[in-house]
Amino acid sequence: EDPFMDEALETLVGHSHVYLDSLYYLIDIDLSTAILDYKGKVEGDLAVEIRITDHVGKPFQGDHETVEPFSGKKAQLHITVKSARGLPAHMGGFRVDFKFYDNPSVFKGNPTEAAGVNPTFDTNQTVDVTLDESMRDYLLSDALTFQVWGSETNSHFGEEGGRSNKKALQEEKHKLQVKEQRLQELESALTKGVGSASRAASVAPPMMFEEEEEAGDD
Repeated sequence: EDPFMDEALETLVGHSHVYLDSLYYLIDIDLSTAILDYKGKVEGDLAVEIRITDHVGKPFQGDHETVEPFSGKKAQLHITVKSARGLPAHMGGFRVDFKFYDNPSVFKGNPTEAAGVNPTFDTNQTVDVTLDESMRDYLLSDALTFQVWGSETNSHFGEEGGRSNKKALQEEKHKLQVKEQRLQELESALTKGVGSASRAASVAPPMMFEEEEEAGDD
């Protein structure tokens, strides 16, 4: 028996991006967002919630529409990874990681123990921030990226040919490393593009958008 086959091969399923501009306007985020692999293929959906509070975890006092009146004040972001849906059936042991702003540490979630493609995480992380100019710009122009990881199951590679399975696992791992590098390059390019576009635009309060029908022929 090949002991290599007993080791779960953890691989990157994909990324989910959650834009944070709602928090600038003191609006909590509660949504499901697509999990995309390096080709842009949807590999499932991730449900997350992000709330902004004062430095002791309570809602900001007063009738304010943005964080601007709290410039320089301490605040907290409460990040909850709730669940995922429609993940690859040949994988298990899913977990979700993310890195916030300029914090060098990566917040790593615990792998799920229950089998299934619709795991529940319910992991919570509180991040302390200062609402200085750079943080306010970050909320307006950037996205928080979540990485979804999973472990390949042995059945994905078949039951025959232990050594050939080992080779297949090694090849799969190499391919996934290449995929992750491409994802990081795409993510970096996306972040720079969004940041440049946002800095060029003037800050305006949230508006209700209505569809307008254009008159005239094409």
